[in-house]
Amino acid sequence: MTVYIEYAIADNLLIDYLLLKESALFLKIKAKRYTVFLSALTGTAFAVLFPVLGMPKLTGFILKIACAALMCFIAAKHRSFADYFRYFNVFLLSTFILGGAVIGVLYLFGINYSENAYYQAKVFPVGISVFFSYLVFLGVKATAKRIAESAITVCSLFDCEISVRSRSFKLKAFYDSGNFLIDGKSGLPIVLVEKRAFEKMTKAVEPKKHGEIIVNSAGSRFSLPTYKIDFVKIKIKDETHAKDAVMAVSGNLSGISGADVLIGKPLVGGIIW
Repeated sequence: MTVYIEYAIADNLLIDYLLLKESALFLKIKAKRYTVFLSALTGTAFAVLFPVLGMPKLTGFILKIACAALMCFIAAKHRSFADYFRYFNVFLLSTFILGGAVIGVLYLFGINYSENAYYQAKVFPVGISVFFSYLVFLGVKATAKRIAESAITVCSLFDCEISVRSRSFKLKAFYDSGNFLIDGKSGLPIVLVEKRAFEKMTKAVEPKKHGEIIVNSAGSRFSLPTYKIDFVKIKIKDETHAKDAVMAVSGNLSGISGADVLIGKPLVGGIIW
């Protein structure tokens, strides 16, 4: 069997490098360029030898998986087996996505894909696979960035400032996507302030009582006192947004560590999403 080694090397070295790199980006794993290159070189060496070995399909499949496992081990320094296993699975998934995309496009153009024909007869340019690999790389990179931004948006604590009778209080706010509380009198969104944070406020200023709000939560129904505030400022993605709102006082915020204030969609839904 004649194998065009320059095709095998160019194809696998570039594609393996991109797939390994995009898997690391997706999981936010620090993978140095030289370790990723060494890993891609390992995969390339296997790809060059594989067509000439002439082994059964099942044995070949097992060896490919074993080679992928070794590549993932070399590509990055993993803190635990769980981290390594996640990286390995993302790498396999990226590989399957790329392979399916390339074969699907070739099928649309009436080109029958054959791995042996690819390496022996130069049926189609190697650049096709590299091109689609780069597209997948860009897609994963964009998706990873989006997920990271969403994680910051949904899970992190925000800098928050509540002004009461011209006195400002610096607090930490947590975004609860299930919080749709709105004040019935004014139609303004409700910000829930933890009782301890509220008590610190009252040492400096006496908030003006506004009324109360009825809350239905986990099968229970209770009321919370509400107070007028001047405004609430939330810092999201390096931008500060000032909003009119009403403050309600809650005994606790469901055990959210470090949070003084609970905000919901009526206050910042448009900003976040």
